[in-house]
Amino acid sequence: LEAGTASGEEIGSDTLDSIEAVIAGAGDDQISGDSQNNTLIGNDGDDTIDGRDGNDTLAGGNGNDTVKGGNGNDTVLVQARADDSGGDDGDHADDDGDDIYCGGDGIDTLDMSSLIQTVLADIEAGIAEGEEIGEDRIEGFEIILGGRGDDRISGGRGDDLLAGGWGEDRLRGRDGDDILVGGAGDDELEGDDGNDTFLVIVVPGSDDGDDEIDGDDGRDTYDASAAMQAVVIDLDRGTAEGVEIGSDLLTSIEGAVGGKGDDVLVAGNAVNFLAGGDGADIFVFRTTASLANDGSGRDEIRDFEVGDRVDLSKIAEAIGGLVFDGLLEDGQAREVHQITFYHETFGDGERTVVRAVVDLERDEDLQFLIAGRHELTEQDFILAATENPADQSRDTV
Repeated sequence: LEAGTASGEEIGSDTLDSIEAVIAGAGDDQISGDSQNNTLIGNDGDDTIDGRDGNDTLAGGNGNDTVKGGNGNDTVLVQARADDSGGDDGDHADDDGDDIYCGGDGIDTLDMSSLIQTVLADIEAGIAEGEEIGEDRIEGFEIILGGRGDDRISGGRGDDLLAGGWGEDRLRGRDGDDILVGGAGDDELEGDDGNDTFLVIVVPGSDDGDDEIDGDDGRDTYDASAAMQAVVIDLDRGTAEGVEIGSDLLTSIEGAVGGKGDDVLVAGNAVNFLAGGDGADIFVFRTTASLANDGSGRDEIRDFEVGDRVDLSKIAEAIGGLVFDGLLEDGQAREVHQITFYHETFGDGERTVVRAVVDLERDEDLQFLIAGRHELTEQDFILAATENPADQSRDTV
C-alpha cells in the first residue's frame, strides 16, 4: 500500500490510492501496509504480511505465514482454519499452519480469542501452540488474549497484559509490572516478579470463577473495580468474595481495589493500600501489627469519600479501647488510646496521617495514611464491634 501497487498473474498490475484494507486469496501472497491503520488478511497460502507504520490489524489465515506488525500498536489475529470436509458448523481443522508472528515496535496484541481449543503461549519462549493453530513462533508482543479453552499463557521480561478468556486458564506474568486477567472459569494466576495487577472482570449472568491468585514478589494488587455489587476483599485472610467475582484465594497481595458497591476491604500485616471506589466502603484494620509504625512503611487508604468509614474495633478491643480526639495540634500532649490526625505534604501530594498511641513508655503508636486532606470526625470511625453488624457476620471486626 505504501508503493500504491497490486500485481499478480490473475489481476495484472493495478495502481492503488487511499486503500487501507487488503484481503488476499489462496496464493502465497506478499502484502505490505503503509502509515495508515491497515487491515491486512492473507487467507489461504503461505503469506508474508508487513503492517509497517500505523495501528494495524493483521491475519495470516491458513498456511505457513509470516506476519510482522512493524511500528504502531498492532493486533495480530490468530485464527483456526475452518473445516472444509463437510462437517457440522463450528468444526475446525487440525491447525492453520506453522506461522511466524512479529509484533515489532509499539504495544502489540496477539489475539487468540476466537479459538475453541486449549492454547499454550509464552512470550519469553517465543511460542504459541495448539491443535487449531499449529506451532507458531512469536516475538515482540506485549498483550496476549486467550480463547475458550483451558489456556496456558506466560509473559516475558517486560510489562505484559495476559488475558485467559473462557476456560480454566493458567497465567504467569514473569518479570515486569504485568496485568493478569483470568476471565470466566476457575483460573490460576501467578504474578512472579514485578508489581502486578490482577484484574477482575464481570461476566454477565455469572461470576468470573473461583480463582487462585499468587502475587509472589513485588507489590501486587487485586483490582475488582469492575464489580457493580458489593465485594469483600480480605488481605489478612487471603480471600475475595462477591456475587460477581466468585470466591478467590489470594496470596502475597498488598493492594486491594473495590468496585461500585458498598465494599469491605481488610488490611493484612504487610504494608497495604486500599481503594474502595464508589459506594459507602469500610476499611478494616484488625491487628496492631497491620498498623505498626516500625519504619517499613505505612498502610494507605487511596480514596476516602463521604460515607466511607475506618473500622478499628478489633484493635480497640485488643488494647482496651480507643477514643477519637480530633486534629493533633502543635504542642498537644499525646494520650494513650486516643486517635488523632494531622496533615503532611509528601512529594506526590498531601496526606492525612491518622495515629493512635498504644504505649507511651515504649513510644509505640499505630499509623496509617489517607490520600488527600481530610477533616476527620468521630463518625468516620468504627470503634466498637456493635457499630458494624454486617461486617460481624463475616467476622472481620
